[in-house]
Amino acid sequence: MIGEEDYLPSMISRALGRYGARGLLYKYFRKELGLVYSIGCSYESSGDVRFLEIYADPRLQNSEELIAKMSDFIRGLSDDPRFWEEIKELRENRNVAHVHERLTPQRRLYSDVYRAIYNPPIRKGGSKSVTDAEVRAFLEKFFVPENMIMIFVGPKDHIIDILNKHWPQVDIRVHNTKELIE
Repeated sequence: MIGEEDYLPSMISRALGRYGARGLLYKYFRKELGLVYSIGCSYESSGDVRFLEIYADPRLQNSEELIAKMSDFIRGLSDDPRFWEEIKELRENRNVAHVHERLTPQRRLYSDVYRAIYNPPIRKGGSKSVTDAEVRAFLEKFFVPENMIMIFVGPKDHIIDILNKHWPQVDIRVHNTKELIE
């Protein structure tokens, strides 16, 4: 179930990372550039905190190019015609998919129980009611350096060198993996 406040980030997440090879991230970074083994995007929430997580598994020798291109990609989303094509496709196909998924007894039951328990606000008109202006405003508000946290896993010195070269203004913090797990 998607509540009113979740429509935009959920829709953007699906446009970027849905269904593996169908998302824009995969099409660009895997198929077109060949920089990663896998890549995707998911919409996550924990309490009142909501975030889009973009994850990538690059070939080590491609790390520098991926980091540089990912920054440009994110900053250029609102002007990228491929992104808007993905959004358009989601608007057209999401309602069809929703109707088909509601036809199975299990999905119908899950949906009805979820609504009865949580009573989420539902956006009238669903995905089709989300305007380009709303998507653009969301991107301009949230896809800015001040709102981004990036986590890189890999050879520490290699990644720090890349970040210092491309983003010298960024605050780099190195964490011990064992401490993070504990």
